[in-house]
Amino acid sequence: MDNNWRKISVAPVLSGTSPRIQQIHNNNNNNNNNNNNNNNNNNNNNNNNNNNNNSNNSNNNIGGNNNSNNNNNNNNNNNNNNNNYNNNNNNNNNNNNSNGGNSGSNIEGVPKPMRFHIQDNDFYTYLLGSWKRNLEWKEFGGLFHHIRTSNTVVFIEEFTKYDTEPGSRNLKWSFGKSLNKNELHFGYTMKFKTAPKNLETYLEWTYIGTPCHGKFFSFNNVAVLNFFQPHSTVIVTYRIVDQDTMSVCVVEVDEKQTPSIQYGNMYRIDPTLYVK
Repeated sequence: MDNNWRKISVAPVLSGTSPRIQQIHNNNNNNNNNNNNNNNNNNNNNNNNNNNNNSNNSNNNIGGNNNSNNNNNNNNNNNNNNNNYNNNNNNNNNNNNSNGGNSGSNIEGVPKPMRFHIQDNDFYTYLLGSWKRNLEWKEFGGLFHHIRTSNTVVFIEEFTKYDTEPGSRNLKWSFGKSLNKNELHFGYTMKFKTAPKNLETYLEWTYIGTPCHGKFFSFNNVAVLNFFQPHSTVIVTYRIVDQDTMSVCVVEVDEKQTPSIQYGNMYRIDPTLYVK
């Protein structure tokens, strides 16, 4: 991609996470605490059962009812096995929570199915506004070594000047370090054309003189943008997380630089905080 694109992507990374991501972390921590408490209760029950076994064995030695005591011992051992099984399940859930998700358990985390619904599947209207895009860059191949991080302001506005084709609308994308006009650089103007029943939205724009295409899929809230240049390919994927957050992944292969994969999030921001 061109030099202007690179220059606007080297500001320090913005700290903080979206409310949705913070909620997931809090839920996972609470679930871990509950699982640990359950483990402690199960261990205490095991100790009680073992003590009961010892008492029953002592009664057997002094002439107690052997059959009854043996039955109690067997029941206690079965309870111990059940408690140990529950402990293992709780530990597995804790491991899944630590990894940021779950494997079908009843906790609320990633990747439990949940999807934010855009009103009328209107990707055009959803994009309008001011955003901050934070990305980590790694080499695309080998050991995927860290390259750098980037922090870019993205301003997306209506551009009705090009709304001449029936059924299509246009958005202007600008990139920079702030929302000041002298620090925003024009990126491209993107045309949106929605398919029947709003199932897909077709995207078209021109970047550095080359026509580019993309598509937004309403069934999974994902948009894929393809920048195919004579000497480079860039594929950008946006996944809508909630009203104010998108996950971003960029794969860029350019003969003039190290191939990279760039990933992170794009948050909606308050414009008044980014105008000097």
